[in-house]
Amino acid sequence: MTDNQSEKISSIQSRIREFTRIKGIDVKTFERNSGLSNGFVSKIGDSIREASFKKILASYPTLNKNWVITGVGSIENESTNIETDTSKKTNRVPFYDGDVTASIVGSFSDIKEDPSFWVDFKPFNDCDALFRVYGDSMYPKYGSGEIVAVKQVFNIESILWGEAYLIISNSEYDNLRTIKTVHPYDKDESKIILRASNPNFKGDTIVKKNAIIGMFLVKGKTRIDHY
Repeated sequence: MTDNQSEKISSIQSRIREFTRIKGIDVKTFERNSGLSNGFVSKIGDSIREASFKKILASYPTLNKNWVITGVGSIENESTNIETDTSKKTNRVPFYDGDVTASIVGSFSDIKEDPSFWVDFKPFNDCDALFRVYGDSMYPKYGSGEIVAVKQVFNIESILWGEAYLIISNSEYDNLRTIKTVHPYDKDESKIILRASNPNFKGDTIVKKNAIIGMFLVKGKTRIDHY
């Protein structure tokens, strides 16, 4: 892009959007990679706080800060070139230290609070979030205080039977939010069985598939004992 083309971009927000377009990523990915809250770019006015700029430049060091603020100059620093190879991008995943599942309507983008920090761990980089497990219904598979990484599943027919999922239901099942292993319900294919791993939590929960508004595969777990 030439300097003349850059000058036609009239605001900080639109310049950020132009940068993401050239990088080949959407705004949501830009926000996530930069450690910014969901919807941050849409709220940008005539300025950006220095702390937020530091987060952006840590993830996108080629971005020309002066161009973002003033529209003058090139999009990137003169000594670098914008990398458009998406295979080289860092995909960081938000970690929430509190119990955030109650805030989810259908996906983790519903959460208003900022993540405690962001995780760059390749096996989990395609996940939507990491958060702590509360309660013992899934012990010993997932103990209270352990951290799970979850990835949203959009096709309920692709369920991996016997695996653990975070299930979010509608009001028909009292807005259920729970991690359970999922099993087929042989009597009715339109329903599934949710089952605890802990033998002290007896009894299956049978849920209609069409009552599930969010479903996330638990890809793995980790634990933090000390910060």
